[in-house]
Amino acid sequence: MSTFTYTRSSTSVGGNVVLTRNGTISSGRYSGGLVVEVVTYLGLVAGLADCATSEGITSLSGPVVLTITNT
Repeated sequence: MSTFTYTRSSTSVGGNVVLTRNGTISSGRYSGGLVVEVVTYLGLVAGLADCATSEGITSLSGPVVLTITNT
């Protein structure tokens, strides 16, 4: 198992929320490697109103791209 420390940013693109995490692996097999993780939550912008309900957002889905570069 590896652990990474990151900063994150998010943006809205075409009704989706794109979350980007950039960081460095601090322990484990890939220690010292650079990480870029991009998660796209499909249709989340339209579903944000669900946050105001008692049930809230019950699920999220979308692709994840994880890139690890050894230094």
